Amino acid sequence: MGYRGENVNKPRRYIQYNDLVFTGTRSIQEQAESVAFRVNSTPRAFTHGAFVGNRGDELLVDTHTISFKMALKTNTWSDENIRVHYDFIVHQLTRKGKLWAVDSGNQLIWCHAYCTSMQQQKEWTLTDNGYLVLQVEFNNAEGVWHKASEHKTYFDRFDLCSFTQMKADCLKSRCCDDSQPCSECECCNDNCSAMKDMIDYCSAVQDIDFNDEFFDLCDSKWRVVHNCQKARIDGKTLPELYAHALCDLCVNGELHKTFQADTVLDSTQWRVGLFGHFKDPIITVNNTNIKVKGEYNGVLTLDQRGNVRYASSWECLEYDYKVVKLDNLSYCEGPFRIIKGRNTINVYGVLSSTACAYVDYERLTL
Repeated sequence: MGYRGENVNKPRRYIQYNDLVFTGTRSIQEQAESVAFRVNSTPRAFTHGAFVGNRGDELLVDTHTISFKMALKTNTWSDENIRVHYDFIVHQLTRKGKLWAVDSGNQLIWCHAYCTSMQQQKEWTLTDNGYLVLQVEFNNAEGVWHKASEHKTYFDRFDLCSFTQMKADCLKSRCCDDSQPCSECECCNDNCSAMKDMIDYCSAVQDIDFNDEFFDLCDSKWRVVHNCQKARIDGKTLPELYAHALCDLCVNGELHKTFQADTVLDSTQWRVGLFGHFKDPIITVNNTNIKVKGEYNGVLTLDQRGNVRYASSWECLEYDYKVVKLDNLSYCEGPFRIIKGRNTINVYGVLSSTACAYVDYERLTL
C-alpha cells in the first residue's frame, strides 16, 4: 500500500509556480478551476437532442483558467530585502512556466501555465499578521495536467538555505562580497543546495518523513524542481529513462508486446526506442502504423515531433547519432495514441534474433 496521510482524500491544492513556493498555512484560498470540454453539436431537425460530431470517444479539453488568492508569509523576510523579495515574486509570476499541485490521492501533477492577472489586496487579518495577499489568475493553455515523472522530478529542501532569501540577497547586492563581484549571482547560487543534494521522486515518496512534510504539512519545506538531465548525471542509462522496456530473446521477424499505461487521457506525447537489427521497420501502437525506410543495426529512436535518430549503440546515441530524414518516415494512420490501461506495440521487419522496444509517454489527467 502507498502512503496514506491525513490529506490523501483532500481536493487538489496548488503548491508552487516556477520557483515560487506557496509556503504558510494560509497560502492558497478561494481556489477555482473550471474544466471545459470542446463539444461540437448540431441540433437535430424535427426531433429531440443534437448530433455530436466529435471524433473518437474521448472528449477534448479546452484551455481554461485557474484562479486563487495567494497569501505569502513575509515575517521571515529581512527588512533590507523587502523590495527584492517582492521583485522576486513578481519576476516568477511574469514568466511562463509550470504550476505544480498535489491532487487527490497524493498525486503530484503540473501544467504549462502563465499568469494572466495579478492584483495585490489589503486584507487586515492577513496583512497585519505578516502576509502579502495577491489575487492571481493563470491560464492552462494546454488544457491538461501532467503526472510528475519519476525521472525528471526532484525535491530541494529549501528551508536549510532559504531559496527566496538567497535570491533576494543576490538581487540586492549583485555580488557575494565587496572584493569578489560575480555575474548573475553564481556565488550566491553555490551557497544554496545544489542539484546533487536534491532527492529524486522515487526515493522521496518511499520516505515516511518526506511524505509527512510534503503531503501533510501545509507549510511545506520542499521546492519541486523539474530537470531532464540530472538522471543522466546520477548514472541512469538512456534505456532506463523509458517507462517500459519490452524485450524478446526469440524473435522471428516480428516483435509483439503489451504494456499498461497510467494515463487518464489519451496521450499523443510519446517516444519510442528500438534496439536490434531492422530493415524497413513498421512500428504499430494500438493499430496505428509508422514505417521507417532503411536498414538499422543498433538503436533507432523516434518521437511525436517526427525526430528520428539512429546510432550503433545507446552510448553513441548522445554524441554520435545520425538524423533520419523525414522522407524516410511514413505515418499510415496518424500519430500514436497511448491509452489508459492495456496498450500493444508490434514491430515488423526485425532481422535479429533478439530485439527490444522502449516506450515512454506523458501521463495526462484533468
